[in-house]
Parts: sequence; structure tokens; C-alpha cells
Amino acid sequence: MVITDEAQKQQVKDGKISKTKARKSRVTENRPSKPVGTIEFTFKKDLETGQPTLASADWTADAASHPIDDWIKKGSCRLDANSFPDLTPWYMGQEVIQMLPKKSNEDFFFEQGEADGEGGHWMTHRPYPNIRRCKERLDTRAFKQHFDEVLSEEQQALEAEGRSDLMRRLVGSWTTVTSKQVIWRTTAAMQTDNATVVSDQKGQQIRLKRGAEVIFLHAQQKIIVSGPNEVAEAILRALKEFTKPDDNAIMPIYDIKRMERY
Repeated sequence: MVITDEAQKQQVKDGKISKTKARKSRVTENRPSKPVGTIEFTFKKDLETGQPTLASADWTADAASHPIDDWIKKGSCRLDANSFPDLTPWYMGQEVIQMLPKKSNEDFFFEQGEADGEGGHWMTHRPYPNIRRCKERLDTRAFKQHFDEVLSEEQQALEAEGRSDLMRRLVGSWTTVTSKQVIWRTTAAMQTDNATVVSDQKGQQIRLKRGAEVIFLHAQQKIIVSGPNEVAEAILRALKEFTKPDDNAIMPIYDIKRMERY
């Protein structure tokens, strides 16, 4: 989600409007990888602490040192300057998977993970997709602020994509706010169509869709999303901005249709 209007970009830069209030559009950047160079690091042991310390960092190659195909073969390094890289997670290969025992109707599933690097391993269970956890610890007030911002951006994107019906169904309010949890629910007046049939004052029947609900539990730092698939997917898509998948893999990977026959 980026601000595409140059005038609003300048207003945000000048502090005249907030980034949240600026109109945004969903954009795929398709940014290319560009070679920068190679740095060779040398470490030595600190005599007082016994810990390794950086002795030198020397450039051994720049962008012109190798042809582009060699740079591609060498791979790339994209790291957050404020964090340290993690080791590549170990996962089981197919030759190992085939030798492992498994129960009837049970299968192993390779979780590709999301753009934030989560996943990338074989499993027999996965987390429930409607349960998320915060990337950093938040209190209920901070969660409310983050959620309102990302939901507003999602609504703007849906409106720009011509999906105004779904955008209206994301209108809601906070029904419970405490230091331990907050609950957000969609507005009943915005939910129309199947699920529940009611009659208005003139006796006309109105079909209401099931509303959606978001619960944030402060102690567990987890978010539970409940509601119709289309609405829940939009909310989960917005939540990915500051959350990641749940760390409790409890949903088994089974062929449910085959199990129902027995």
C-alpha cells in the first residue's frame, strides 16, 4: 500500500496530514535485484572478554567485478540493518519423508510460509489461519491503533478495486476495550444477503450475512478472526502488516472428505 498522489506525499512529508489519512493504492513494485559488491570480514578474539570482535571489513569486489550471470549464481543478501540474519531452517527432503511412518489418512505438508520468512518446513499439522500473533509485543491501545490503520488501508484498496460491497462489510466498531483484551465487530446494518432472515417494520424480509469479529488477547499476544470467508480473508490480509502466523500448529493435515466416509 503506497501513496501515489504526489501532492499528498508532500503533505505527509510536511506534517500537514497523517500517513493514515492519505489515500493509498495497492501496488506491485516488481523491484529487480542489483549487485552491489562483496565485503570480506575478519574477526579476532577480544583478550578481555573472550568474545569475537570485528577486526576489518574490506571490499573485495564491486558491481563491475563480475558479469550479471555470476552475481545471480552467487545469490543475494537482503537484510534488515537493525536485525541479525537467522540460520536457514532445516527441513526434511522427500527421501526422508517417504521413510517416516504416518497414520491412516495422514499426510505431510510443506508449508511455504509468507513473505515475512515464516514457514518453509514439512509438517503434519498447521496453525489455524484465522489465528495470528503480533510481530512485536503490543498493549491493547497500540493494537487498536495498528488495526484501525491497516483496516482503513484495506478499505481504500477495495474501493479502488471496485469492490465497494466488501468494503462496506468491513465497517465495524470496538465493542469491548480493556487492558486484557479488545473486541471489534462489524456493523450489523452493513451485512446483507444469506444466513439469517429477519423482517423489517413493513414486513419485508431481509437476509443478513454473519458478521465478523476480531479478538485481541493481550497476555497471549494473539488475534482471533471469525466471520464469513470473504470478510475474514480481507481482515487477515490487513493484519499481515504487523502480525505473523500462529506458533501453535494444532490443525491436522487430513483428507477430511475421506474421513467423513468412516
